[in-house]
Amino acid sequence: MINKVDRAILETQKDGEQMYQSFVEIIDKVNVTLSTYLSSDMGEIILSPELGNIAFGAGKDCWGFTLKQFARMYSKKFNCDEKKMQ
Repeated sequence: MINKVDRAILETQKDGEQMYQSFVEIIDKVNVTLSTYLSSDMGEIILSPELGNIAFGAGKDCWGFTLKQFARMYSKKFNCDEKKMQ
């Protein structure tokens, strides 16, 4: 879970590209840490929004979403393919 997305929007007023770059950096750092503990009996532990194993949200405000949920909602709104939106 990448938490405090609300703060990135409201308090630090990051634009979309800045938020994206911050998320990429956070995910990369976590994946590096996880890879140091990699064991064959653990299976695949790489985290990626595209795999659906990362959520974005705001714990304080009680909201969150995955890319799949986001794509499902907006593909209906924009009448496009869910997989393409994701």
